[in-house]
Amino acid sequence: SIRNIPIPAGHHHIAREDIPPYYQPEPPAPRKRAKRRFGRFMLWALIVILLCAGGVAGISMMYAGASVVATPRTETVAASTTLVAQTTAPVGILAFARLNATQSATTTVPATGTKRVSRTAHGTVLISSTYTASQRLIANTRLAAPDGKIYRLASSVDLPANGSVVAAINAESPGDSYNRSGATTFKLPGFQGDPRYDKFSAKSQGSITGGFVGEEPAVAEADLEAARAKLKAELDNGTQRLLAQNIPATSVAIPGTLVMTYGDIVQAASSDKKTATLSQSATATGGVVNVRDFASALAAKLVGDYKGEAIDFKDQGTLTVSVASTTRTDDDRITLYITGETTFVWQYDPNALKEAILGKNKSEFEKIVQSFAPAIKSATATVKPFWVKTFPADPEKIDVEIDTDR
Repeated sequence: SIRNIPIPAGHHHIAREDIPPYYQPEPPAPRKRAKRRFGRFMLWALIVILLCAGGVAGISMMYAGASVVATPRTETVAASTTLVAQTTAPVGILAFARLNATQSATTTVPATGTKRVSRTAHGTVLISSTYTASQRLIANTRLAAPDGKIYRLASSVDLPANGSVVAAINAESPGDSYNRSGATTFKLPGFQGDPRYDKFSAKSQGSITGGFVGEEPAVAEADLEAARAKLKAELDNGTQRLLAQNIPATSVAIPGTLVMTYGDIVQAASSDKKTATLSQSATATGGVVNVRDFASALAAKLVGDYKGEAIDFKDQGTLTVSVASTTRTDDDRITLYITGETTFVWQYDPNALKEAILGKNKSEFEKIVQSFAPAIKSATATVKPFWVKTFPADPEKIDVEIDTDR
């Protein structure tokens, strides 16, 4: 057994310090490579952070912009007043214009032989004056066409100074030679040799028709009345619809100014002489007024501190407009009665507001908005990204919204 191994004589213990130096274990060398790796990692991490920050800033600036919400001034008023409107209006008077629309219609009725007829042509003209005083033109006043043919006023009219008036005319003699499809300018020969001769003129409004001398189909009175009612209904709808289509988007019709003028019914026989074709034309004339001009004229009477700023109707509410009973619908000067309640809204140019804030510091916004008073009551602005202190210099990056609901 190992326990019985004898220890040789002369054996002695070897102390640790007796071990030669080359047996001593050396301390481990420092891990320099690990430190270099850590430093390189930190450098790349910093670069990545800077690139990300730059990318975020770049993207933020790319999508930078501003939005402005502006609330215009509004005012609700109750109206019970009158306004005077003129076709040729001086400053401070509401201006209105007349529009015309002409259409024709035909229908067929049974014929019972023929009859000889003689009719004069008729139509409407716009008589204009550059004279400094008004002039009354009595019925049968002559109007001369360029070819010398004479037409006469159907009724008396009052021609205002430096104004115009619509009037009905009839040819002096019957016959189709007085019919005119194109625009015709007339002179008033009764004033020849007078300074007013060159100051007055007239121009046809639509065609001059109805002139005829000769044989035409004979139509029973009952058939003629039925045809006349049918033609009138068709002409009423057609001309009024056409007139409404001719009203500019910025204008509105003046209630009570519509005038319908009907031509004579013209008869023509069919080839078999058993039916007759009845034709008729009509002209609708109505007054229109610019909506904002109307709002401005009304605000001048109803809003105490109104000073002529651009204004419009936010909504017309219960507002009603009518022509005074003492006003003739063909007059150059008419009186309007206005009653009810309406709301005005002040106008401003959103592009002008946008231009005013381009590149400006946000701290200047309130002062800029105040320069648009009284049109703008209040406004708020949001700039993105939030740390940017100025509005964009590019107008495409600024959005201006009008809020009329506040």
